[in-house]
Amino acid sequence: TIVYPQENYAPESFYDTIVKNKSVGLHTLCLLDIQAERGRMMTIKEALQILQGIEQRRGKKLLFNGAKLVGLCGLGGENELIAAGRAARLLDFAFEGFPQSLIVCGELTEKEVEAMKALCES
Repeated sequence: TIVYPQENYAPESFYDTIVKNKSVGLHTLCLLDIQAERGRMMTIKEALQILQGIEQRRGKKLLFNGAKLVGLCGLGGENELIAAGRAARLLDFAFEGFPQSLIVCGELTEKEVEAMKALCES
């Protein structure tokens, strides 16, 4: 789970898991933080901004240097949306439904590449 950083609490272990999975070609499903007591649900854009901040602090460019990503929004609902692309595209995408999740892709099979192309056209 990608969590909201808070005062005295800003874990980055989820980033380490993404890096480890990507290094061996695995996909990573990232669940996004929900703070029910505050009526707050993390968006894909917020998650990408958090990941971007971690990369800047660490001097890395794993996700913002061409990684393929899939944004999932409101799955199972009337307004579900799935979009794919690089981080810059998803940062500009209008994800509105909740909950939202993010997949960081590892190595893609031929069928997954076809699916990604179709999602990028949406």
